[in-house]
Amino acid sequence: MSDLALMTGGLAVLAFASGMLGLGVAFAAVPFLSLFLDDLVHQVQPLSLLLNGVTALFSLFGFAASGLVSWRPALLLALVLTLLAPLGALLAQVVSPAWLWLAYFGAVLFLAWRLFRPEGQDCEDAATPRLPLAPALAAPIAVLASMLGIGPGILLIRPRRAARSLCAR
Repeated sequence: MSDLALMTGGLAVLAFASGMLGLGVAFAAVPFLSLFLDDLVHQVQPLSLLLNGVTALFSLFGFAASGLVSWRPALLLALVLTLLAPLGALLAQVVSPAWLWLAYFGAVLFLAWRLFRPEGQDCEDAATPRLPLAPALAAPIAVLASMLGIGPGILLIRPRRAARSLCAR
């Protein structure tokens, strides 16, 4: 079996599984793609971000059809993320791949810690999140995520446990 067939099949499985879990495919795609591609910054990260964008777009269709998308905050966040993500891609050009891998695995450990903490009770009115700081928080996340070749959503979206801190009081 050719490397391209293995890579395509593996990415299809990763994209499907991550989509079912509500995660971006990039966290799994970066190390998987690095098994087949040599250049982290010019091959792995751009392909990973492309796959993450396509996965996110399909997820958007599903959530929007269910009426679960708050369009105004979503569009504001998309604008901030889109404008600032190229800065991370430019930073990746000057940072050593060893440091990028270290930061990537640090982000993975941080994500695992956040996701596997015990869940508390969600607030009663989770449909009305407080989002005034979201664009300001999205700016550094956009730069970091694009520098690491991952989508910003997984760093931006909190697990259900943190929903009560985002709820209106």
